Amino acid sequence: MNAEVVWNRVPLGHGGRFDPPIAQNFHTPLYFRVPERLVRPGPNELRVRVATAPHFFGWLGPVEVGPDALLAPVYEAGLFARQTLPRATSVLGAVLAVLAAAFWLASRDTLYAFFAASIACSTFADLNLHVRDIPLPTMPWARLIQWAVAMSPLCFALFAHRLAGVDRPRGERGLAAWAVLVTAIAAFVPAGVFLPTLTALHLPSLAIGLYALGLIALHLWRSQRADLAIFAAAALLLLAIGVHDTAIQFGEREGAPRYLSALGAPTFFLAFGSLVTLRFVRTFRRAERQNEELEGRVREKHEELEAQFARLRDLERERVLAGERERMMREMHDGLGGRLVETLSMVETGNAASDEVASALRASLDEMRLLVDSLDPLVEDLPGLLATVRERLEPSLRRQGISLSWQVERLPELPRLGPGDFLHVLRIAQEALTNVLKHANASRVTVRARAEGDGVRVEIEDDGRGARGDDTRATGRGVENMRKRAGALGGTLELRPAEPAGTVVSLFVPA
Repeated sequence: MNAEVVWNRVPLGHGGRFDPPIAQNFHTPLYFRVPERLVRPGPNELRVRVATAPHFFGWLGPVEVGPDALLAPVYEAGLFARQTLPRATSVLGAVLAVLAAAFWLASRDTLYAFFAASIACSTFADLNLHVRDIPLPTMPWARLIQWAVAMSPLCFALFAHRLAGVDRPRGERGLAAWAVLVTAIAAFVPAGVFLPTLTALHLPSLAIGLYALGLIALHLWRSQRADLAIFAAAALLLLAIGVHDTAIQFGEREGAPRYLSALGAPTFFLAFGSLVTLRFVRTFRRAERQNEELEGRVREKHEELEAQFARLRDLERERVLAGERERMMREMHDGLGGRLVETLSMVETGNAASDEVASALRASLDEMRLLVDSLDPLVEDLPGLLATVRERLEPSLRRQGISLSWQVERLPELPRLGPGDFLHVLRIAQEALTNVLKHANASRVTVRARAEGDGVRVEIEDDGRGARGDDTRATGRGVENMRKRAGALGGTLELRPAEPAGTVVSLFVPA
């Protein structure tokens, strides 16, 4: 594990501490320069003090002495292969383990979890190649390292199950039992037999790695999948590395030990990168196909919806036209039709004077104009609507000597009102003013409209004789029709005595 070099009884240097835990230089070439002044003519003495921890291998690699120009390049090449490269691959392995773990957390696919565990164990085991001053006593450190060496192929086998898509619960239970056994041996085997025992465990680990390689190769032959081919090649290289390093553990070596496990991380990295790339390409192509199918379905549904909306628009147009025709027919029958029948009866009987017939005809015209006004698309607010009533009925009021006071304020919009609703308001106002003309014997009528609460209130007040008797609710047919129309508007109609005389018709229309 460590060495100190003395030239002609003069110390040249050493590889670190000799007290436990001894500095680990078993995989690190040591280089010492001999000052020219220490070189004697003739024989010179070179002494190498070698130290190793109890119960571990202890040997001395080849010692080479010669000119600096010849030995320095050899040393630099050895240092790169046995120190710089393992350090770089440890960093690479740690990054790869974190990346695979992130894939697992994102997808919850245990394939990535076992891959992350395998590369993490391999990367931790490789720390033994380049960490000189270990953070633990030698024996606990060695137990952790050897445990990681045994666990890496076991996790890789579980990864191979998921990569190949096989379900072998009994085999995985056997692998789990083997993991428990390895953990117990690594933790509790006596120090005196630790190294040979753990070395012997590398043989089953090699067998597990060979099993994983065979499984991947078998499914590659069956499925011809590119990702399996990549991992088969990677697993074969890792198996060769494992055989080489196990042979070193069993003493089959020439010169200083040269472990190749540091090449595992780049191999893993290339295989994993290829796997992720191929899976991404497959997923991307599948997503493209699904998007094309989805776009086709959306296009079809869009066309179906457009056709349905067109049919609905036609049905709605027909429904609206039918409703308007029905409403107009009803209004004409109840209003204009009734007045024309009354006028016709007056003419046919010959009992009516010409001015009465003229008055009846004027009322019929007013009725028809009122019906047309309710359909005017330019009338979008209540003041404009009431103005049409004023235009139609003010001349009749004036002829009977009734003055009109117009007190219509700025009112909020009532966007929910349609032509039918406008006609209801017109009818109510018309009926109230007609009652004033026919029955009130009034000299003045006031029309008020103002915003009130969450709606609009319209009031028509006269100074005439008021409702008959004490009944201010006026149960006549005209008033009953006004109440029904107010209900159709979602509003309320109220009749009450005015002060000091007369009647107030009050309509509330909610906004």
